[in-house]
Amino acid sequence: MNDAGSTQPELDVDDARAVYSLKHWKSALFAAILFSLVGLTTVLLSDGPLRVGRFVSSPPFIVGLIFSALLGLAAGSARHERYVLIGLWASILLISAANILFSYSPIFVYGDGNILLMFLHQNIVPAKWLAGYQLINFGFRGIWLSTLWEDWMLRHVGGVDVYVSLASTLTVCLGSIALLIWNGKRLAVRLTMLTPFLFVLGVGYKEYYPFIVVPYISIVCLALLRKPEGREFWILTIVAGVLPAFYIGFIPLAGMLMLYLVTLNPRRAFVIVPTAASSFFITVFAFWRDGFASFLSDYRGNFLLDNRIPFQRYELQVAESRSIFFRPGYVLSWEHIADLGYVFFYMGLGVVPALGLFAFLLLRGELKRKRSSWMRDPRIYLAAGLCLQQTHYFFFMVPHFGPRHDIDVYFSVPLIAMLFGGILWEEALSPRSEKLRRRFSMIVYPVLLGTSAALVTILLMSGPPNVYRGMAHKIEILPEGGVVHPDEMLEALDGASIVSDEKPELFVYSTFFTTIAAEIDYAGTEAGDFRVTQHFAGAKETILCEIEVNHELVASWGGRPYAEQEESVSFMVTLVPGINRIAYSSAPVGDAMNDVSIYIGLLEFSPG
Repeated sequence: MNDAGSTQPELDVDDARAVYSLKHWKSALFAAILFSLVGLTTVLLSDGPLRVGRFVSSPPFIVGLIFSALLGLAAGSARHERYVLIGLWASILLISAANILFSYSPIFVYGDGNILLMFLHQNIVPAKWLAGYQLINFGFRGIWLSTLWEDWMLRHVGGVDVYVSLASTLTVCLGSIALLIWNGKRLAVRLTMLTPFLFVLGVGYKEYYPFIVVPYISIVCLALLRKPEGREFWILTIVAGVLPAFYIGFIPLAGMLMLYLVTLNPRRAFVIVPTAASSFFITVFAFWRDGFASFLSDYRGNFLLDNRIPFQRYELQVAESRSIFFRPGYVLSWEHIADLGYVFFYMGLGVVPALGLFAFLLLRGELKRKRSSWMRDPRIYLAAGLCLQQTHYFFFMVPHFGPRHDIDVYFSVPLIAMLFGGILWEEALSPRSEKLRRRFSMIVYPVLLGTSAALVTILLMSGPPNVYRGMAHKIEILPEGGVVHPDEMLEALDGASIVSDEKPELFVYSTFFTTIAAEIDYAGTEAGDFRVTQHFAGAKETILCEIEVNHELVASWGGRPYAEQEESVSFMVTLVPGINRIAYSSAPVGDAMNDVSIYIGLLEFSPG
């Protein structure tokens, strides 16, 4: 592993002197082909062959194809690849900011229902995000809602949702640009900046992850890419103490950093540990007003899930009651492996094994020569610890909204995988000829750009396909009247799950695809105004489904009339005005501009 103190030159593919010209069309073609293959594979997996033609003719596909080809051309012919990436992130910043401010196109929503917006709206301080949240809250209440311009901002720009979208975009995009300027000569950093889900986090994502993703990867780079000495050593010591106060999920990284720093300089152990501990306590006392005991109680509560997992297929698979991890017996089940394969593909991890394999093949002749020097380098043990921790997290962590809507909980896995893949390639290419290094650049960048462009297009526009596995089976409910256009629908709500009071063993997991005409405004509805009633003739047959809004029946489906003696289940979908809005489209839907169009896919669960 190269560092500032080694005699081996640091790999910098940027050093190649190439002239920007169309003679590098092969890179553009390669990127476009990869974009097409990944995009078509995604459509085939999600919607089948009938949707391929529609996808190929859609604006996202055409724009993504042109974009990936131009980036492939730039990567193949530019003098410095990191400047191409800086320009890419600057473009994403401008496009995303314009989209947020002028609401050009909605993006698919992941995560736990905009809970960050709710915390900011109600001024609730979560212990699990303490320091980072308080900084975000200061930006919102101290700057965005400053008395000097509060009325103007709320009237002409927007409230908490616009603030969080803009702030997250600025954090990810400017942070990525800063990281590329600081350490962009390293191939590992440049490859990491092409991780697909990093782009997704940088386009107005209304969650906490965008605010911590670039600091996370910057800290890992600071620790791994060269041995920390002098000022960097003490910066890492303070950071190791502060990390758990920024995000509860950083506890393993903080512990590994502490052990790593003590290993680097055992004689300073009695200074390192108190310094890190003091940093943590000072941060907590600075941002938490109710005392350390109150903080600790709230903090410890985040190691447990809520009373019920919204994604019912995982309800019985947790290790213990309310545990955040799966039970070991489920981890190696085919059902779980299939879910992980789903996440693996849509997070863009499919490229990493190929990168690692080819790097290993190039390195295998030098492994014996380098093994002794590597084993003496403490960074190899930090890297191994991070690999083990991320592997455990990937396999055992419960995405309690399911692998589709909670796919963002795995945000750190592709970043670490891509960073380590880049480090391996640095080792593999450093003694090689300039021609081989240039060839690597002209192949790998188009591959990453093409796959990222395709996956980001899908992840932002429609999201990955729904997952139906295990005990579940899908029931298609055809309309008896009204208008249903599933191909045109925006996803509004996903994951409304209930347990029938009359039939406790029956779990129903419902997904709603809803397009609401512009004349029908649901932004002001109160909680509980949206009611879904399902009538059953036995545990496996749905004979009627009714949709009510504000106690008015707006749509119904059914195969035969409902009889009073048969069972029924009714549940409410909670709407939080201004936060969890139902998406509506201003474009005509077929010939029914004023009709409510809803497609419902029901999953029924029974024990065993």
